[in-house]
Amino acid sequence: MNLLTKCVIVLVLLAGAFGAGRYLTPAKIETKEVVKTNTEYITRETTQKDGTVIKETIKKDQVSIDKSNKIENAKPNYKATLIAKADLSSGQLTYGALVEKRILLNIFAGVYADSNKNVGISIGMEF
Repeated sequence: MNLLTKCVIVLVLLAGAFGAGRYLTPAKIETKEVVKTNTEYITRETTQKDGTVIKETIKKDQVSIDKSNKIENAKPNYKATLIAKADLSSGQLTYGALVEKRILLNIFAGVYADSNKNVGISIGMEF
């Protein structure tokens, strides 16, 4: 392998690691906590032998807590692709790059260039 091929491999690995880390990092974490209380009053009347009435009121609280987490991942607005293609008949290696930008929802548009001085445009869809 020559130096150019090694450099391209290193750049592809670094870009892949950076992209994976950026894509896997959550963009938004929303924590919701709902506290529900249920209060119940119990009244008890007791009549004693001498005729006196004793009224007792007991307050009973029940508290329930519901927690929920909502995590949304960041969607990247740009994509960069490095391309290597080989001509099997001549053994010539051609390197190229493709840069795309999100233009609408999951539709990307981009430009392409390679080492043979070819350029082009692309349109693609993420799914």
